[in-house]
Amino acid sequence: MNLLNTGVKFCVASLALGASTVNAALILSETFSYADGNLVGNSTWAAHSGAGNTPIQVASGAITLLQGAGSREAVNIKPIGLLPLAAGGKVYASFDVAVSGSSSNVYFAHFISGISVFDARVFVAPFLNSDYTIGLGTGSSPTSTWETGLTFGTTYKIVVSYDFETGATNLWVNPASEISPMISVNGTTLRAIEGFAFRQARQANPAIVNTQIIDNLMLGTTFGSAIPEPSSYAAIFGGLALAGVMARRRRA
Repeated sequence: MNLLNTGVKFCVASLALGASTVNAALILSETFSYADGNLVGNSTWAAHSGAGNTPIQVASGAITLLQGAGSREAVNIKPIGLLPLAAGGKVYASFDVAVSGSSSNVYFAHFISGISVFDARVFVAPFLNSDYTIGLGTGSSPTSTWETGLTFGTTYKIVVSYDFETGATNLWVNPASEISPMISVNGTTLRAIEGFAFRQARQANPAIVNTQIIDNLMLGTTFGSAIPEPSSYAAIFGGLALAGVMARRRRA
């Protein structure tokens, strides 16, 4: 990523976080705008499994997960303030993902409590006559899978939610709104969700390598905070336009 793109991503992240004073439902906006290298050590990212073993890497403003042979690092971020989730709470997460490699079943993202309680596990899963699909589950295999095949190398917006009272977890792919098609799983109730995690897994077959490129992680207590409304985008990019004008004036 060039310096201009890095600056744009930083500005978007800063404006989005600034907007959280207006939209208090936004918990986290993470654009991975760090120097290339290990993710752990940036912000409050920490390893909860396999620390330092095939560490998750930042490259060009995104992170790469490598599912393969041997012990591998899994990481989480736990925002301070609005989490952990408690009675009456619901949490949403969204992120962009592009998958490549294989469609072998593996979960790579989930909500987290402590270091070993995982909810709303997001899977790569096989799909007939397509590269792969996305699955949702509470264990080591998906309970429900997206009903449309997806294509390696194409970026999709994934949104996932967890309800503290009911344990219900939902997942959307490229949704237009909360009433867009989704898949659902009945999970465990009363989980004090503290944050979100990304996982690199040891594959049973060392020849199987599966990769996910992740960007633009957002956490919120409403669907609209995890997927900003068009007005939010307008405010963000209006701010970018103003920043550009000010920069041009400084150069003049």
